[in-house]
Amino acid sequence: MNVQFTGSENIRLLWPGADFVNILGMDGYFTAPHSTFEGFFGATIVAMRALSSDPLLISETAAAPSAGKVEALKSLTAGVGQYGLAGFVWFDVRQHGSMTRQNWSLEDERGALQLFSSDVKRTIQEQRPRTSSQSAASAP
Repeated sequence: MNVQFTGSENIRLLWPGADFVNILGMDGYFTAPHSTFEGFFGATIVAMRALSSDPLLISETAAAPSAGKVEALKSLTAGVGQYGLAGFVWFDVRQHGSMTRQNWSLEDERGALQLFSSDVKRTIQEQRPRTSSQSAASAP
């Protein structure tokens, strides 16, 4: 589902039912400077959570150069953790020509690519099962 915006369809009307869904997905793009995760995705997450407690994934997102990719990524990774989402998929494509066709690529902005890479590594390490020796070493 798309993030909710003025004039968008009510999410409840689009919901096919629990018999057809086992993971929720939504998409949305940071196109304005100073957009926050909560301001952009928050209302849609709340609306989707009212329909289902299934895992929720941001199945397509990116930030326009004018929105600030580094700041958008910081907001995105913090928001995914804060809201307990399954994760996000970055739309890493170079496009040109309009508000919806921009350079969404991370490779052209070194800071954004480094942040994305370090956040992915950190997330993998946090989710990796711990061995008994690692657990004992970290115990007080």
